[in-house]
Amino acid sequence: MNCSLDTSYYPPGSAWTLHDAIHGTVHYPSYVQPIVDTPEFQRLRNLKQLGTSSKVFPCATHTRFEHCLGVAHLASTLLDTLERNSRVQISDIHRKCVTLAALLHDIGHGPFSHMWEDFVHRGSDKTWTHEQSSCEMARQLFANNAIQLSQGYEHFYAEQLIC
Repeated sequence: MNCSLDTSYYPPGSAWTLHDAIHGTVHYPSYVQPIVDTPEFQRLRNLKQLGTSSKVFPCATHTRFEHCLGVAHLASTLLDTLERNSRVQISDIHRKCVTLAALLHDIGHGPFSHMWEDFVHRGSDKTWTHEQSSCEMARQLFANNAIQLSQGYEHFYAEQLIC
């Protein structure tokens, strides 16, 4: 099964390395970087994880971008630990889906963190959630950037697992 992204820019099997203040040097699978490089994901650099808390706590500047990368790393670490300490074998497509679901779980957040949801709920859409928006944005990210999670039906299956 070929689970690599359909792109010639990133050679199959190559890893992407990030130096994180909390986790140290982190290696991500090659399929993470093309998603991180999209405009949809890059917008998370400007969204603060803690909303307006930085107005009171000036050092509270953690972004959704940093948070999502950290969650993807922890999800991948969890899968490694689960596989190592049990008889569970995790397929490549499931590993990819869990890692990408973790990476994209907050991509639908608006400005000011959860305060945005309260603002939207005061308007006409009482049912809107950032989780729902994250799924819509993930699908849009895949379509707009011609990102294939896998070949044929497996792409649809993977997209369903992520959302």
